[in-house]
Amino acid sequence: MADAVDVKTYSDDAALGATAPSLELLEFVVGEKVDLQPGKVHVLFFWVSYYKGAWLVNEELTQLYEKYPEVQFIAISNDADRAAVEKFLQKIADGKVIDENTKATYRLAVPYIAYDDKKATGKAYSNLSNNAVVHVPQAFIVGKDGKIAWRQNLTQSFTMSMSNFADQLDRVIKGEALDLTNGPKPKPVVDEGEAAEGMADDMSLF
Repeated sequence: MADAVDVKTYSDDAALGATAPSLELLEFVVGEKVDLQPGKVHVLFFWVSYYKGAWLVNEELTQLYEKYPEVQFIAISNDADRAAVEKFLQKIADGKVIDENTKATYRLAVPYIAYDDKKATGKAYSNLSNNAVVHVPQAFIVGKDGKIAWRQNLTQSFTMSMSNFADQLDRVIKGEALDLTNGPKPKPVVDEGEAAEGMADDMSLF
């Protein structure tokens, strides 16, 4: 019988399984004021308007919303002021958020876009992962039970499509177990010569 494989997991993220903080302090720029709703899957996306590298992530978030309309998607801006958020959304509406290289037009078109005025909401979520500041862009999946099922830091070179975020979201929607495996735990390799030498050194103590 084969030995059981010792698998390392991502379960050391303190946010996973924690109760998702309320959204009651947010100011909603797009859509009516909402909070987390029991029995519904949510995706909370923390972002800022000035980070051009996240434009592709914004577009991928929009595409996920179009694929999963039953999920509550809420984009939460960590900008310094609300005017910056409104200006950026107008720029998107005018079709002026364009990749300089590919000329692709990017969107951020989800039903709810909020502004974190006092940064209290972002702070509450970053605290769950023992982070001092809010990483942006960053996305949380909140399950139907109101608990955080998954958290993903994203970058220009590590977007939603490059990570397993979409797959994890699909699993949460279907009520399936998440993929928490990170491959088999590596076995330590000990050089026989070094091991013998170390044993001789240990024996010399007696």
